[in-house]
Amino acid sequence: MMVEDGGSCQPSVVFYNIIVYVLLKEGAMGKAYNLFCEMLQTGISPDVVTYNSIIYGMCKVHAMDMAEEVLQQMFDRGILPNYRTYNSLIHGYYSLGQCGEVDQVLREMFGNGVQPNVVTYSVQTDYLCKSGRCTEARKIFDSMTGLGQKPTVTNYNILLHGYAMERSFHDMHCLIDLMVENGIVPHHHIYHILIFACSKEKMVDEAMHIFKKMRQQGLNPNAASYGTVINLLCNIGRMDDMMLQFNQMITEGLAPDIIVFNTLLIGFCSCGKWEKVYELFSKMLNPGIYPVMCSSR
Repeated sequence: MMVEDGGSCQPSVVFYNIIVYVLLKEGAMGKAYNLFCEMLQTGISPDVVTYNSIIYGMCKVHAMDMAEEVLQQMFDRGILPNYRTYNSLIHGYYSLGQCGEVDQVLREMFGNGVQPNVVTYSVQTDYLCKSGRCTEARKIFDSMTGLGQKPTVTNYNILLHGYAMERSFHDMHCLIDLMVENGIVPHHHIYHILIFACSKEKMVDEAMHIFKKMRQQGLNPNAASYGTVINLLCNIGRMDDMMLQFNQMITEGLAPDIIVFNTLLIGFCSCGKWEKVYELFSKMLNPGIYPVMCSSR
């Protein structure tokens, strides 16, 4: 790559890094790697940003052997990897289910004096939770503070999803209490994880308790949370309570989406309450209510 303007001008490493980044963003790993090789051939030394980009791209396409070769090249050229380098490798090996290799990467990471960051812990706990190993994930989560890393909302989210998959409601509540103790205010998504988990188990009283807890925290339920509770109440035949929540939703200025209306219509049709069906159609035509098409919960 040469830029001509009355002569030749060799692009800098920054220029190459930008092009490599763009190619990787477009999914053109092969072109990015060819450009990386061109840098070496033209005598331009890649920096840690270049290496991190190439290793990230290789890990993303599961070319772990090549990623390890590039990592070794970093060492050979005296460029030390950082947490971004290792995070890419950890994510790549986890995506292939190769936990032994992850352990090796972590040992190398610590051995080279590179401390894990919150992303490192997020990748680890996410894999373990999705593998049904929440107990191990919790140990890693708890170790963060001792290693100088404060868990973020993302770290809590991952563990909560894991507990929800395992139906560990007590652990979920304890984790949310821990969030509050540590000065992190749970947002809508956190509570929605709990409500959705309760809905799957038809634990309506628990779901309503969470609604109440949200309000105590100064947080009004959003449309997604209302939709989940409305669906739960419909499934267990509590139609009056379902309509109470629907009306409360409208009172709070939340626009019911098409899924909420479908839930209500199906519920009333199934029990033969046709007057309610017509009433709902009237509400849908009300100028102040706009059913919104959205993805399913």
